[in-house]
Amino acid sequence: MPFYLKSGRNVGFDLEEFIVDTVAFLSYLTNNLPKNADNIFQKAEKGEVRLLLPSIVLGETLYTIYKGREIFGKNISVEKVNKIFDI
Repeated sequence: MPFYLKSGRNVGFDLEEFIVDTVAFLSYLTNNLPKNADNIFQKAEKGEVRLLLPSIVLGETLYTIYKGREIFGKNISVEKVNKIFDI
């Protein structure tokens, strides 16, 4: 299962940017990221890079969670869903 973390830079921004796909975002929410992807997410948490989350990815993620489906053998709590909207 590939993870789509596309790197790029926008004019006017000093931070490297990565586009996150649904599988990568669900993996992040379940603490199931591969090492390289986890490093990128950790850098984003520190403000060293920017993560771009397309609206379709957010929709697919919320749909998967609200359907109550297990993701990598885990359920994502509603509290984590609420944190998505707090961002």
